Amino acid sequence: MATLVSLSLTPLHISDGLRGWDGLTEQVPAQGHAILFGRSIAAELPADVDPRLSLMVMDVCGAPALVARVVKDYLANGVRPVVAVLGGAGKSGSLSLAAARESGAAKTIAVVPHTGEQQLLEHAGLADQVVLADARDPLALAEAVTKPGDLPTSPWSA
Repeated sequence: MATLVSLSLTPLHISDGLRGWDGLTEQVPAQGHAILFGRSIAAELPADVDPRLSLMVMDVCGAPALVARVVKDYLANGVRPVVAVLGGAGKSGSLSLAAARESGAAKTIAVVPHTGEQQLLEHAGLADQVVLADARDPLALAEAVTKPGDLPTSPWSA
């Protein structure tokens, strides 16, 4: 099984002291178990695919799945949300933008810190709007994302 949420939010019990990890890779081989909750998103690893490859593919699945669920929740309540994704040019950000659009978001906004990422996203067409802003500066970010006329009635719904 693999959790499809951040491991920073998943309680883990590691029983092998990470003996198999050389400290040189981002994947850490470990023996143990995770404690999952009723709302936890998880998937069974396919038996015919190398587990390392499965984990690479599933690495960012949690964010797009959550975005899709939140958009659908808004739609079920009669609101078509505008979705802004910080870090929209990364793996998780790109997939989250696609999930928001596919789930019925009124508008998608990608926020990126570099012009190269902005140009790539604009060319790819993954977002309705690509905003160049530093997400570490909340006031500048809010100003960049909510310029008059950019969004319908409120920053979060259409």
